[in-house]
Amino acid sequence: MRRTSACTCNLSMHTARSALLLQSTSTISKPIYNFSSSTCQPPPLRPTREARSSALSDRPSIATDLVNTENMSATNSLPTLSLEAAKVAAEAAQEKAKQMGIDFNIALVDSTTHLLHFIRMPAAKLTSIQTAIDKAFTAAGHRVPTSTYTNSPAAKNFQPGGPAYGIHNTNGGRFCIVGGGLPIEVDGRIVGAIGVSTGTPGQDEEVAKAGVEAVGRWKGRREGAKL
Repeated sequence: MRRTSACTCNLSMHTARSALLLQSTSTISKPIYNFSSSTCQPPPLRPTREARSSALSDRPSIATDLVNTENMSATNSLPTLSLEAAKVAAEAAQEKAKQMGIDFNIALVDSTTHLLHFIRMPAAKLTSIQTAIDKAFTAAGHRVPTSTYTNSPAAKNFQPGGPAYGIHNTNGGRFCIVGGGLPIEVDGRIVGAIGVSTGTPGQDEEVAKAGVEAVGRWKGRREGAKL
């Protein structure tokens, strides 16, 4: 009698364990995502290579986004002194030199600082040839008279101890800080420069000024013509 009761009790416990195990197994096997639910969606699929290429081709490039190149040119127009205008300046400077009774070296460069025209009067100093060219080079490249570095309120900046001291050693030593080089301006643009050398810096600049003024007068007579 006792053995029958014990068997019945063990059978009931075994049945309960089996039911609990089946319940746990069915719970674990349920899907993580309920696709029928509006609040839980399946993970997105990775787009194909074709889809990615199509999306990229539809987007404008970064360069197009930042810069509108439709009306842009691949080149810039740089006004420059013509040979005719350079000769006008040289002749006027030479005439001024004759009035002063001094022979000078007279150099004309264009807006790119390259030599355009040169005159060496008979008694001009041979050692001043390159100086005249370098004065014109400096005036055109830096777009201010070369006397700026020695005879102006800003000159202290180019003297020993100044923040720009040593500038005369730049450009292979061609940067000239001696007066006598003047930029030539037409319609508000620097188109070239004249450099004069042999006399004192003041005399050189006086002759150079005659050349600059002659270009202005010549341009006035030929208004609208290319210099």
